[in-house]
Amino acid sequence: FPPIPPASTQSRLPKLLCNTNELKLWHLHDRVFKRPIAELRLQLNCAEANKSVLHKVCADLLVNLVCYNLAEISYMASMCEIGSSLSTNDRGFSMRVHGFDDKLMKLFAIMLETLLKFRNNDTKQLPEGFTTESFDLVVEAYRRACTNSGIKAKKLASNVRIRCICQKGYSGRQRLEAIENIDIATFTTIASDLLGKIGVEGFYTGNIDVPTANKAKEAILDLLKKSCSGNGGLSRKKYASQFVLKLPPKTTEVICVAKNPTEINSAVEVYLQVGKDNTKDRVMVDLLTDIMYEPMYAEIRTKDQFGYDVSCDSRWTNGVIGIHFCVVSAVKTVQEIQDRIERFLIEFRQSLVDMNDEAFMGHMVGLAKEKLNMFNSLSEATSSLWDEIRDGRYLWEATREEVVCLKSITKEETLKAYDEWISPNNIKRRQVIVKVVASEGPASAVRPDVQCDEAGKHNDSCVESFHAFCKHQTFGKIY
Repeated sequence: FPPIPPASTQSRLPKLLCNTNELKLWHLHDRVFKRPIAELRLQLNCAEANKSVLHKVCADLLVNLVCYNLAEISYMASMCEIGSSLSTNDRGFSMRVHGFDDKLMKLFAIMLETLLKFRNNDTKQLPEGFTTESFDLVVEAYRRACTNSGIKAKKLASNVRIRCICQKGYSGRQRLEAIENIDIATFTTIASDLLGKIGVEGFYTGNIDVPTANKAKEAILDLLKKSCSGNGGLSRKKYASQFVLKLPPKTTEVICVAKNPTEINSAVEVYLQVGKDNTKDRVMVDLLTDIMYEPMYAEIRTKDQFGYDVSCDSRWTNGVIGIHFCVVSAVKTVQEIQDRIERFLIEFRQSLVDMNDEAFMGHMVGLAKEKLNMFNSLSEATSSLWDEIRDGRYLWEATREEVVCLKSITKEETLKAYDEWISPNNIKRRQVIVKVVASEGPASAVRPDVQCDEAGKHNDSCVESFHAFCKHQTFGKIY
C-alpha cells in the first residue's frame, strides 16, 4: 500500500478572511507551483435561484447577455493570458478569473460590476451599455440551444436521470415554453429579483499574500454595497438548495423516446442510490466501480459488441452517493441492454467472490495511488478546494481521508456492500433505470408510439410521474 502523507498544517490550508452574510472569502497562498498566477472564484448564492423555470431561464439569459457584452474585453484579457468564465448553477451564479495576478482583479471587477448592474433595476429597461439588439440575439441563441438540447440519446438519458433524482430540474422544452413571450421588462424584473438577496462565497489563491487578498475582499464588498440600497446579504441557511429525491427500495423504470427523428442509438442508464455522503461509503463505491469497469467494458463492449459507449462510475449528487452504469447501442434494444447489465451484475458477484487477495489488493493500491496523485497545475489544486467550498463540505483533505479509510477496507466488507447496493438478488436496492429508445434502426424495435415532435412532452411526463411515485420525499439539506 502506498505511503500516506501526513496531514497538512493549518498554514497550508485555506483561511477564512471574511465571514459575513454578504461575503465569505477564503484565501490560500500557493507554495507549490510558485508562478506569478492566481485564481479567484466566486459563487453568488441567490435566494430566488431556480425558484421557477422562468427564474432559471432569466438566469441563463443574464449570463449569456453579460458574456456577450464583455466579449471584447474578455478576448483582450485572454491575449494577456487572463481567462474568465461566468455560468449559472442551482444556487445562482459562478464566476472565475485566472491567470497573471497583476491585472487579474481589474478584469474581475469589470465582470462583477457588469453583472450587478441588473441588481435593484426597477426601470424595466436594460442597464446602460446593453442594447435591445444584443438581448434579441441572446434570446434567439438560447432558443436554439433549448431546441437542440438532448438531441443525442446519451445526453438525453443523462439529463432525464438527473431530473428524476433531483427535486427541481427543467427540460429544454419547458425552458423553451418559458422564453416564448419573454420581453425586456419581464427579464429585467426577474434578473433584479434574482440578484436582490445574494450571499457570496469566494476563494482567492495563487501568488497572493494576505494583504493582497484583503484588498480583493474590500473591492468585492464595495461592489456589493454599491449595487444594493439596503441589506442585500443572505445567510447560509437561506441559500437555495437542490434537494435529492429518496428513491423507494425497489427498481423503477423510466422509458423515454429520442427526439431526433434520425437517432439510431438507444441509451440505458442504471442509477443505484447508496445514501447520504460519508467517507466510508464514498470510498467503497469508488473501489467497486474501479473493480467493475474493465470487466464490464470487456464483456459488454468488446465481447458482446453492444456498442462503443459502455461505462460504470460513481456519482455524487448534492451530498448523495450513487452508482451509475451506462450503455449506448445502435444494434440492441433497451430491454436487451438492461438484461445484459443485470446479467453482468449477477455474474460479477462470483468474480468478486473468487478474486484472490493479491488481485484485490492491486485494485486498492491502484485506487489509492490515483487519489494521492499530485496536482499538475494551480487550476487543478484550486478546483479540488473550490468544490469543497461550493458544496459547503469544507473537507480540505478529503482524498487523504479517503485513502486512510481505503487502507482498512476488507474484501468481506466490499462483498457485503455489493450485495446491499448493487446485486440484483437484493430486491430492495434503490434503483432507477432510464431508457431512451432510438427513432430508427434495430435499436428502435420497442419504441413507444410517440412522434418525435411530441417526445419532449412525453419525456417530461415520465419525469413528473417518477417524482409522484417517489412521493416527492427528499434527503433534505445535507451540507
